[in-house]
Amino acid sequence: MAWVTGRPQRVIKSFGESDDDAYPELKHALQLGRCARDLRERHGLSQLQLARAAGMQPESVERFETGAYLPSLPVLERIAKALGVSLDIRLR
Repeated sequence: MAWVTGRPQRVIKSFGESDDDAYPELKHALQLGRCARDLRERHGLSQLQLARAAGMQPESVERFETGAYLPSLPVLERIAKALGVSLDIRLR
């Protein structure tokens, strides 16, 4: 008997295929997470330190940085504040 979660199955990447190509629906989440990770590392913060400063769980920071979790707007604002940057959202 298979366990049914209601979630779509993950796509398995081919060798050499980038994350953006394998998961096009997650492109923006991946880019946003990478940007947050780069900022965190430039500030010399650990995931735990960022999590505490933003009022999050460390696991949520890790999932956000890898594109597995897209925080709500209020959480993104807390992350930006903890990183000392502004949050700029544009629709084009």
